[in-house]
Amino acid sequence: MVGLAWPGVGLAGDCVVEAITRPSKDVVITFVRPGQIAKMPVKIGQRVKVGEVLAELEDSAERIQLAQLKAKADDVTLIRARQASLDQAQVELKMTRDAFKTGAATELEVRRAELQVTMARAELDLAKFQRKVTQLQHKEAQAQLARMKLISPTDGVVEVIMIDAGESVDAQNKGVMRLVNIDPLWVDVPVPLVQARKLWLGELAVVDFGFGQKETREGQVVHIASVADPASETLWVRIEVANPSGRPSGESVRVRFREKTISQAKAIEKNKKPKPDKTTRPPTTGAKEKK
Repeated sequence: MVGLAWPGVGLAGDCVVEAITRPSKDVVITFVRPGQIAKMPVKIGQRVKVGEVLAELEDSAERIQLAQLKAKADDVTLIRARQASLDQAQVELKMTRDAFKTGAATELEVRRAELQVTMARAELDLAKFQRKVTQLQHKEAQAQLARMKLISPTDGVVEVIMIDAGESVDAQNKGVMRLVNIDPLWVDVPVPLVQARKLWLGELAVVDFGFGQKETREGQVVHIASVADPASETLWVRIEVANPSGRPSGESVRVRFREKTISQAKAIEKNKKPKPDKTTRPPTTGAKEKK
């Protein structure tokens, strides 16, 4: 549950909202195919990087199949044999045509030699096609082998390991491990519509951590909901706040939306252009002013 504190609570002009922090990433990951877990190189509480291998399935049979397909994909023996048959059929066709010109061969023999060339060419094309299919099967086997590794989709911490090395995973398993990222933290707050209408993406907010070691940090609005809650007349706003000290998620915090934060005030002041003084006559240009 989150509580609301309306304007007037806290600093003058502030809108103060109570909420709970949550991880910016919270995912449960698993393998996309069944198998037995052979390796689990990570432990609970370990920090991991995106792309890091978290677990591996037993893949000896898949590696053997991959090697077989690679050998077939690289082999050109059949293509060479079919090419030789085509070359021979073309030579025989030439000799038969020459013989036909001198009356030493019949028209039927010429037709038969032409069909032999056509069949030899088709067998060569088939051999090339089969090699191409085998190459694609080899790539498919490589992709399947890659799925035998569980790769981290994000930077974070291993929060829970649900299955250990030696156990099997299948369609019944809901997950292998849970990863969370708490730097940055997210804070989802229900902001009164009156104040929410004044917010924009990228606006700064102040987050007060009140339990244990007190800390105040500046966060940033990263999402504003498109649909308001008519019952409470609030709109959900997500704040992203850096967490270099590693505070756990799930803490109660107070989020303050100021009229202008210190950083915003400086930025506004820096970009502010001086307005022309209406009491001062603008300088004349071109010809001199007539007296």
